[in-house]
Amino acid sequence: RRRAERVWCFEPAPLMARALRQTAHRNDLSERMIIVEADAGAVNAVCRFVENALDPLASRIENTTNVTGEEVAAITLDEWADSNDIARVDYLKIDAEGSDVDILEGARAILRRFRPRIAATTYNEADHCERMIGLLRELDAGYRTVVRGVVTFGGGARPEMLHGTAASSSNP
Repeated sequence: RRRAERVWCFEPAPLMARALRQTAHRNDLSERMIIVEADAGAVNAVCRFVENALDPLASRIENTTNVTGEEVAAITLDEWADSNDIARVDYLKIDAEGSDVDILEGARAILRRFRPRIAATTYNEADHCERMIGLLRELDAGYRTVVRGVVTFGGGARPEMLHGTAASSSNP
């Protein structure tokens, strides 16, 4: 099994970003695990992070200035990769509390160029799984998809995780 050379974690929540840095430090991964304090999404923008201290899972990103919260940058993975001269992306793991489709939308060039393996949560919205599969087909990059798991969410059963592998990918 191959060990990751470098891992970039996009985290808009300041508290979680600090926790990720501490985890990296404690596990001697600070050189390989880079925390990007930003929201990944479909467009580049400035958003507000609304933190819920009583229930961190209820924290959220808002794309409006009419909300009280900490200002955070939102960036597409494509723009970020271009700005940072990223030469290789092997794997995308996405669990973004409902923004998973947006992240894939903002990573179209990465998906076409590098054809990374993908694992993305699909249960936050009823149509997310089908939208992700449709986006990957539309790219015509040779992705095969497998849906795994079922979760009861929002009053019904939904697929839990989409895995994608590009047929012609050089990634193991």
